[in-house]
Amino acid sequence: MASVLLVDDNQDILDSMTEGMEMFGIDVVGQAVNGEEGIKEFEKSNPDVIILDIMMPDYDGFYFLDKIRKSDSKVKIIVVSGDVKEETSEKLEKYELLGRFSKPVKFGEITDLINS
Repeated sequence: MASVLLVDDNQDILDSMTEGMEMFGIDVVGQAVNGEEGIKEFEKSNPDVIILDIMMPDYDGFYFLDKIRKSDSKVKIIVVSGDVKEETSEKLEKYELLGRFSKPVKFGEITDLINS
């Protein structure tokens, strides 16, 4: 069973993502509400996959991506964001993501990607 860390500033989204992931057999090993907290959770839980929002107050997804890629260039990251701007897409290209989805997301699509 794959383990996942969820990073999103919306607690309702974290709760629904956790429930959805677990329904599809994915073990959610941590949650974080911003990039800084996400780094701490990553170090504590060492997940197989990180599901990350980009637009968060304080420490956003790009902060998280910059920090995590310096410490672990191989961890699989899936971005799930409501930000669909071309500028954001271009910035994300350099991070070698496992995948990218727009909100709202279908859990089956993400879990298929995680389990492939």
